[in-house]
Amino acid sequence: MSPPPPAPIYLGAPGERFAAFFHDAEGPQRRSAVLICPPFGWEDICSYRSRRDWAQGLAAAGPPALRIDLPGSGDSSGGPADPGRLAAWTEAVRLAGEWLRAAGEAPGLAVIGIGLGGMMACSAAMEGAEIDELILWAVPARGRTLVRELRAFSRMEVAYITGPEGAGEATAAPAESELVANGYLLSAETAEALSALDLAELPTERAHTRRALVLGRDGLRADKRLAELLERAGASVTVADGPGYGAMTVEPQEARAPTAVFALVEDWLAAGEEAPVASTAPPGSRPLPAAGTGEELALHVAGVPLRERAVSVERPEGRLFGVLSEPTGAPADLGAVLLNAGPPRHV
Repeated sequence: MSPPPPAPIYLGAPGERFAAFFHDAEGPQRRSAVLICPPFGWEDICSYRSRRDWAQGLAAAGPPALRIDLPGSGDSSGGPADPGRLAAWTEAVRLAGEWLRAAGEAPGLAVIGIGLGGMMACSAAMEGAEIDELILWAVPARGRTLVRELRAFSRMEVAYITGPEGAGEATAAPAESELVANGYLLSAETAEALSALDLAELPTERAHTRRALVLGRDGLRADKRLAELLERAGASVTVADGPGYGAMTVEPQEARAPTAVFALVEDWLAAGEEAPVASTAPPGSRPLPAAGTGEELALHVAGVPLRERAVSVERPEGRLFGVLSEPTGAPADLGAVLLNAGPPRHV
């Protein structure tokens, strides 16, 4: 039997809404809700189906789960060149956590952050977000470590691009101040702000996190300074390997879900639980909290106001998911269907 479909929603302020998918708990017991925050760019695309499978598995085991697209990425509003991305991403984690705790009728909140998403989750926790448990996978303490990896990948990629005549004439690399890795942009402002971020130097007085699981990446050790930060914040910290990260972030059609990490995180969450709270209603039957939510996304593209909303089409072979983009004025006589290019979910 296939799991019930997630509920697509938009969270946040009207001018900075971000897309999210809510997987309600399928079982009769209510456990701490789990928020999943994605990595950046190509790793976000490659790991998308694995994160969906992770959320479905969590919901089947008991805890309601929420997946988000950070502002300016995926199906969220805005773009990567918008100002103040780090602040917007950190705020999105806080807002998503608050909404999920209410929507899941959950006694607590756990946040799984991968790569860049983990840095933003840790920042939100240190700024006082009500995050009880943190799972940080492949998360560096220093933002410049992530930026350096992306720049190295970008330069390697540019070296293989030829000119329009195909005669080995390399195209120009992006300006050094900005960063484009496999087509995904970090603006000059965002790259500079991220490079300046050192999680280990953040104040910890406002943190509420009581437990943390810090995972390395396929044998590469977890960042020691990150674990030390969480211990100073008063959290009980467990450090472990995170096998399967590389297999999850290869070409999307080849990506494999990291089931060993799924099991490790599930066991770790279960070990720290208090008595589960009984659900008051069948899964999917409770109205979702309205605060900060919307069924539509307002956008401006090249100065043209648009609106978007998630749609699904039932077919014998399964449900098709899409995003409908419409002008806010009079409808046109012509429509277009854009198909994604295979495994990546966006055109």
